[in-house]
Amino acid sequence: MQNEINHDHVSLPRHGLSEEEKLAADNALKLMRFKRLNEIGEASRIYAELLRIKYEITDYLDLGIFDPDHSFGKYLKKYLQIFGLKRRELAKDISIHETKFSRIVNDKENPGLAILYRLEEHSSGVIEASIWWNLVTRKVENDIKHNRKDRRTQSKKVKNKFKYEGGRL
Repeated sequence: MQNEINHDHVSLPRHGLSEEEKLAADNALKLMRFKRLNEIGEASRIYAELLRIKYEITDYLDLGIFDPDHSFGKYLKKYLQIFGLKRRELAKDISIHETKFSRIVNDKENPGLAILYRLEEHSSGVIEASIWWNLVTRKVENDIKHNRKDRRTQSKKVKNKFKYEGGRL
């Protein structure tokens, strides 16, 4: 077949610029790029960053694993950075006590559905409550699987446990 391309021999076309001309062209391109970035409005920047974090969360969730570096609190910190807010300010915006909000940000406490609905509303629906919820449940599932201490403590409180003597099912 004549139309097939041998990818081992494909090369980029030469630009024909001297090193000085290439450096000047690269610098001009950088300046133009930064100028364009500065022209983007604040709302557009926030929207783009919210989309980025949303897809970062969904990509993580698609992996089907638990990684403490991808906790609800870590993403909430990124959310704060996107808006340039302090914890106190976002806590006020979503009507939650600052201490409770701090515990959630530091992954000491899981948020309830009400907070997730408020975060969805705060982002104008860009990051849905269900995405936040799936992030929370990933941690809870991991805690359930690996928290033997609490499992033993709770097991001691159960009476009349089912006993199956017939072997394995």
